[in-house]
Amino acid sequence: MPSIAEVERLTAERRKATARNARDTAVLARGTDVIKAVAYYQRATRLDPSDPEIWVEYARAALDAGRTGEAKVTFEQAALKAQEIWAGREGQHGQAPTASVWQPTATGGP
Repeated sequence: MPSIAEVERLTAERRKATARNARDTAVLARGTDVIKAVAYYQRATRLDPSDPEIWVEYARAALDAGRTGEAKVTFEQAALKAQEIWAGREGQHGQAPTASVWQPTATGGP
């Protein structure tokens, strides 16, 4: 009989796999139905809320759908999830990685 830890690990793996499937479906849907793509990205983030890449893709799809408020909140979630990952790496290696941060200009570019 598997241990509780093993069952929890397997459950987490299945959730991540299901999130990847939802993300892949969103990518396919985005070319023809951006509203459906947003719904699939929402599902993917519910299944695996720790993946910042899914949040960024979701935010971009929300922008394409004209949902700017949703996109803003979703981009913020992506940044938060990325910070959490970097914070975890900082604890492992003793220092935070350095990175440039994009800041919008008057023309909207870096």
